[in-house]
Amino acid sequence: MNMGSSSMANGASISAARVIGADIQASNGVIHAINRVILTPELQSELQEAIANADSASRPAR
Repeated sequence: MNMGSSSMANGASISAARVIGADIQASNGVIHAINRVILTPELQSELQEAIANADSASRPAR
């Protein structure tokens, strides 16, 4: 899957997420913090469907 990464003068990014903290030491290695959640297209579709189903289930019956 191509996530569309780039490196800009104001920091690196991947998809619509921007790296807000790089080289953070963690117990199992080094991480980079980003400002958004990145989902695969399949998972994003499933999530949108679940939200739509929850919305329709919470509406009162007419």
